[in-house]
Amino acid sequence: MEGFSALIERGSNLEGSLIFDGNVRIAGKVRGDIFCNGNIYIAEEAEVNANIKSDVVIIEGNVIGNIEANARVEIKGQAYFEGSIKASSLIIQAGATFNGSSETL
Repeated sequence: MEGFSALIERGSNLEGSLIFDGNVRIAGKVRGDIFCNGNIYIAEEAEVNANIKSDVVIIEGNVIGNIEANARVEIKGQAYFEGSIKASSLIIQAGATFNGSSETL
C-alpha cells in the first residue's frame, strides 16, 4: 500500500463518523463509522469497533463491525475479526480469528 493521507496513531481514541479520501493507517482506537475512498490498513495494535466502507481493508489488529469493500479484505495471521464482510475478494491467513459471515459483492 502506497503512502497514507491519514494516520491514526497508537494513543488516539476517536469516536464518530470518519470520512477519508486516500489511504489510511489506523493504529489507535476507533468507534463509529469509517468511509474511505481508498485503502485502510488496520495495524496490529489497533482496536476498531466500526462499520467500514472502503476499496481495500487490510486487518492486522482487532476489528468488530461490518465491512463492505469494493475490492478485497485481507485478515492477517494475528488479526481478530468479528462481524460481516461484503467484498469481491476475502483472504484469511492461517492463525487469524474470523467470527462472522461473508458474501461476495
